[in-house]
Amino acid sequence: MFHPKPVPSLKDFKQRLHLSSEAQIVVRHWTSHTRLPLHTHPFHVTAWMVSGEMWLTLADQESIHLLPGDTFSLKAHQPHSEIYGTQGATYWVARQSP
Repeated sequence: MFHPKPVPSLKDFKQRLHLSSEAQIVVRHWTSHTRLPLHTHPFHVTAWMVSGEMWLTLADQESIHLLPGDTFSLKAHQPHSEIYGTQGATYWVARQSP
C-alpha cells in the first residue's frame, strides 16, 4: 500500500534548509510528460516535491523516481535530465551560488 510522505509548508521548507540570505526560492510547475534532456545549472539546487511525479537521472546513473514529500539536491554544474509524469509536477527549489 502506498503511503505518501508529508509535504511541509513553504515556510517550513525555508526554515529546514537554513538558507543563506542570497538563496533564491522558486516554485517550479511542470506540465505532463515534459522531458528535459541532459543539462546543468550554474547554482546548487535543493528541492522538495509538492505534487505529481518526476524521474531525475544523474549522468551515467539510474533514474530516481520522486513523489510528493521526496527531496533531491544537485551540485552546481552537475549533469542531469528530468522526465515528468502524467500529472506534471510541482516542487519548491532553493537555488544557491556555489
